[in-house]
Amino acid sequence: MKSIGAVGTALLVALGLAAAVYAVRVSRHVHGARLEMGRAKLSRLTDETRRRLDTLQDDVLLTYYVSDRSRMPSHLKRVEREVTDLFDALKAASKGRVEYQIVDPDSDADPKKKEDLAKFASRRAVASFRARSVERDQYSEQTVWSTITIAYGPRAESMISGVGPEHLDRLQGLIVEHLDQMEKPRKALIAVAAPAAGYQQLKAFLATKGEVATIDLDGGAPIPREADCLFWMEPRRIDDARLQELDQFVQRGRSVLIAGSENAWGAERRDDGSYAVAVKPSGYPAEVLLTHYGLRATPGLEAIKLAALTGYGQPADRERAMEAGFDEHLVKPISIEAVQAVVSRLLAAHVHA
Repeated sequence: MKSIGAVGTALLVALGLAAAVYAVRVSRHVHGARLEMGRAKLSRLTDETRRRLDTLQDDVLLTYYVSDRSRMPSHLKRVEREVTDLFDALKAASKGRVEYQIVDPDSDADPKKKEDLAKFASRRAVASFRARSVERDQYSEQTVWSTITIAYGPRAESMISGVGPEHLDRLQGLIVEHLDQMEKPRKALIAVAAPAAGYQQLKAFLATKGEVATIDLDGGAPIPREADCLFWMEPRRIDDARLQELDQFVQRGRSVLIAGSENAWGAERRDDGSYAVAVKPSGYPAEVLLTHYGLRATPGLEAIKLAALTGYGQPADRERAMEAGFDEHLVKPISIEAVQAVVSRLLAAHVHA
């Protein structure tokens, strides 16, 4: 009996190993399949998400455009798995309302099919992006895909771009927010922080895209939580608390555009009453802001070339422009050919300098 039991045990072990080997082989050929020994990973949906799935008015198709894990930087490798797990959970809880597909636009070896996949993504405004990672104490960049599109019945598609590890904890909430917006559209709320004396054209343009809320971030005002995006022009005060607030704003799926310069341009009156171009420090905390996001300022503004565009075209006007520090003097109205000629001269002067 003991020998029979030993033989039976050996057969079970052999069958178990064979099954494991077979599962590994299958997982290599089926996208998204994986073998997880010793644990079961499930994406848990919140009560809010489950209630939202119960009230869907139409079918939902989630499409995840993502590069194969082998081509992903190390910090992005787990994202595809986590997203797929979430999609599985959404599909299971939706009573047939939610389906999903995974698309790798770079997967096909056939150049024609690969091009067709890229065009398919492009028609939906989906694009790859450059992901930076640190490998062996050196920066490296790779072009990868990681974008989710949401099709909800006959409505226009919505999109969550550049999905990374920072999105994962909030991803199901973001998908619910997108479904709400698609079902009951509202105007975007655009927060604008800018000097009071300028940027009126920018604000007028943004007002055609949504509701504009003017805020004073330099004065200590918070970023409106309900805002969809933030335009911060010429910031002057950025501390750790503000950086953390910006990070949290982006992690909620919002967008931020920050623009500024370390130099301020103006006119300076000379002793003889004439004016010259003056360049002074602006107070823009570039190093604090850029370092936080792994960027750095590029030097070289000291060699910048200036062109004056004016309605005054007499020889004396040109001389005053040159004396004020301009390299070129253009008179309105101006043609595109004249602009191209000026750019060519300035580039040639820079090359031979």
